[in-house]
Amino acid sequence: MNEFSLNGYSCRAESFGGDTLVLLFSGFDRQLFGDVSGILESAGKRLTLAEFGEVDWDRDYSPWQAEGTAGRKFAGGADRLVSFLPEFTRELTRLYGEFSGVYLCGYSLGGLFALYASVMWEEQRLLGAASCSGSMWYPGWTQFLKEHPLRGRIYLSLGGKEKNSPDPLMASVEVKTAEVRRIAERTSTVIFRNEPGGHFSRVPQRIARAVTELLDG
Repeated sequence: MNEFSLNGYSCRAESFGGDTLVLLFSGFDRQLFGDVSGILESAGKRLTLAEFGEVDWDRDYSPWQAEGTAGRKFAGGADRLVSFLPEFTRELTRLYGEFSGVYLCGYSLGGLFALYASVMWEEQRLLGAASCSGSMWYPGWTQFLKEHPLRGRIYLSLGGKEKNSPDPLMASVEVKTAEVRRIAERTSTVIFRNEPGGHFSRVPQRIARAVTELLDG
């Protein structure tokens, strides 16, 4: 694992050859990154997996300011991360060579961010994005997607028990994910997977499956 600093961000990357870049947004957890990398390496996937942080989920992965249940505040800081993506990708290119394809993959609010960034980042090599157990319940999200179409390959997954959240906003995730799927299918190739368990079940496996299915499509 290669760990380095770039323009105030901590960064890490793992390369298994090939010319595909996958950018991960899952809270910048070193153990999780290592687990996902290990699964992909064991499966023989040729790619470079990379992420940067540190991040505050509610501040950095939220696309605009919003209020959640019980006064939870989302700061709407996603554009700051989006603006770093070109510089991060250039540095990864310097380290590992040219990439012919780029994918984004995120978990939870990171999954929301992955889809948001796929719309906002003007990158010609961007081929798709994955939102694993993504926060599709985010206020105003489905309306945003109606006005800003998704492109390329879009992967969506959701745990079967996630709709049982005691938080009423989060409990709408199944309905909202289905709506996002319908919207995305108008302009994108969509893969949807039901996963067993709740929001925190088998997270590395869910992310690795998303990456695998994006690349194998």
